[in-house]
Amino acid sequence: MGALACLALLPILPVITPAARWPAENQAGGAPPAVVLVLSLPRQGPPELRLPGASQVADTILLQFPSGQVSTVVEQPVGLADGEEFAATVRKRSRQLQAGMALWFTVASPAPDCAAPRRLRLSLLDVASGEVSERLLCPAGAGAADIAQAVALAAAGALRRLIVTGRRDAGKGGLERLLPRRDSRTARARSRCPPCPRRQCPPRQAAHDTSCPPCPAPVLPVQKPGRFRLAAGFVATSHPRPSAAGYGVGVEFSLRLLNWLEVGLDVAATASRRLDAVEVRALYQDWPLALWLRGCFGSGRIEGLVDAGVTIDLVNLDALLERFSESITVSRIDPALRLRAGMRWWMTRRVGLELLAGTSVYLRTQRITYLYLGLPVEVLNMERLSFDGSLALVVAFE
Repeated sequence: MGALACLALLPILPVITPAARWPAENQAGGAPPAVVLVLSLPRQGPPELRLPGASQVADTILLQFPSGQVSTVVEQPVGLADGEEFAATVRKRSRQLQAGMALWFTVASPAPDCAAPRRLRLSLLDVASGEVSERLLCPAGAGAADIAQAVALAAAGALRRLIVTGRRDAGKGGLERLLPRRDSRTARARSRCPPCPRRQCPPRQAAHDTSCPPCPAPVLPVQKPGRFRLAAGFVATSHPRPSAAGYGVGVEFSLRLLNWLEVGLDVAATASRRLDAVEVRALYQDWPLALWLRGCFGSGRIEGLVDAGVTIDLVNLDALLERFSESITVSRIDPALRLRAGMRWWMTRRVGLELLAGTSVYLRTQRITYLYLGLPVEVLNMERLSFDGSLALVVAFE
């Protein structure tokens, strides 16, 4: 019986009297409950083996039966004796308590088919016949509550026979037949609590069954406001040069494809800004048009935003070439790739503020040239990388 199986008990010191665990209705009168003696043996084994206390095992046994059918007594040894006297000493004490069953568990040696550092040996004593039945439990990955549940289930099967027949003994070999059997000599302790469904919790257990905590309230996805969004506000860009940054207004229209995905189109108009170079005076203006996909993260009033898209920039440039005493007008289309990130704050169910910042990479060379006597002369050289930002008021509607 392992380290403690070779030891027996001298006189047993009660920790909780039988009446302390008897339901009130049975103390007042009626049929007395079946009594189970649970022995509290000294803890042993490695620290990572989380063993339940005898009181926890006793409480878990009570949860397997309706109120009033079973009573438990927890006692602990006050001395050690020869192993041959162990069962006789426990049986004698059980008869004094009018208990039909006694149980205890000890730490056993490890096994190749058990991932736990030690196994547990559960011993059940049939007080009437004096027969001791044993089962080996593998507590791999199990906590104290799971081990207590496994011990209680093994004891409950044998104890139900005592209750049904109305006798204090299960007959010779009764406990052995009623214990759950498996192909292997080891049984894995597992929790009986069912997993909580995502949408609906199972019905409440009976009033006496509190072994499984109630499922938490299901978390349902929050429907975001509106399917269509219209935004308008302030835009800024560093194109064509940081020294000649552009400011203007923009309008954005988007469609929510999924709860987290939007597709949209926006257009902006920036004020004309002056570009100066050597012997060049120019006036630059553009109208960017962008098509993008946007991911929206968060289900509350604040959402995180990330979008990527393509921009078509309609550019108009009026330049005065002082060197050649000529003026030119250049109109062109500049494609670009754009990536932005930001946030959206819904002030009400339908109205919010949207802040975005990002960068654009122009795919076309940003150089303006002038043909002089058949030869290209560089007039302006603009940046291909720009930084953009916007602050807009958003309205959602169906």
